[in-house]
Amino acid sequence: MKRTRSLVSTVLLLLAVVSVALAQQRPKRFLEAHEFTIKPGAVMAFEDYIKKIVEAADKVGIQQEWATFAQQVGAPGRTYLVVLYYDKWAERDAWTQVPEIVSKAFGDDEAMKILRAGSSAIESSHSRVYRLLEKHSTRIDSAGALTSHYVVTETHVKREMVSDYELMLSKIQAAEEAMEGSGTAIRRVTMLGDASIYIASRPFEK
Repeated sequence: MKRTRSLVSTVLLLLAVVSVALAQQRPKRFLEAHEFTIKPGAVMAFEDYIKKIVEAADKVGIQQEWATFAQQVGAPGRTYLVVLYYDKWAERDAWTQVPEIVSKAFGDDEAMKILRAGSSAIESSHSRVYRLLEKHSTRIDSAGALTSHYVVTETHVKREMVSDYELMLSKIQAAEEAMEGSGTAIRRVTMLGDASIYIASRPFEK
């Protein structure tokens, strides 16, 4: 019996110049991912928009932890992922939202121009929140800071097969932990957005 509906792998490139607070040491409990597909010809406009948000966050002293990735393999070349990390929902509730950050940094008129430019560059978007599967992750204590590249495998699991799938993950995790030289694999599952989607993130440096 098949446990999954589909499985997709992508390679992500960390864009350090459009990311904030990258000193993450151990994976946070929650990962919030916002995926953007950019209109043809608007990639530079979108990256400029994200850079303006980073500049604004630095200017007003925002300490929220987030990173921007470009998907290099397994998605259109104009696909970006903005990822935010937190351990408690209270942290998320305390975040300053992007329009307020940009307005505080540049004033209302300039902020409106920046936000409109960014919005007009986006073709489509969707968001998900994942929770950490600590017991199913491999070498989680060795995860360290964010690295330049990740291979991310996304698996859509049939709801009635979730228990079987997680049992399989526990066996994979045990085998990987026992294998000398196996790398880190951080596993998560959706808790908001599409249901029963599992991801495994494996960092590497080029």
